[in-house]
Amino acid sequence: MVDYLSGGQCGRGLRVESGLRIRQGFHAGVRIGAGVYIGKDTTVDSPAGSVLSIADDVTLTQGVFISVAQFVGIGKGSMIGEYCSIRDCNTAWTLAAP
Repeated sequence: MVDYLSGGQCGRGLRVESGLRIRQGFHAGVRIGAGVYIGKDTTVDSPAGSVLSIADDVTLTQGVFISVAQFVGIGKGSMIGEYCSIRDCNTAWTLAAP
């Protein structure tokens, strides 16, 4: 079973501690799998047009910060430690030849 949150998707068994901050709101690009645990004071910043994919059985411990410009995917069974910051980046720079 999948629940739809303002266009996003969420599997069964989602557990969320207090203090979750969703900066841009849920949208069609937010996909949360089954059995996911989101710890206290976690922040998610995923604007419309970006994709955040959290697979089944993922644990986000306390204070995790996820910022998505285009795509962030967290694989099945992953555990993200306390106060980790996960970000993608779409900066366009290259190293100059020596």
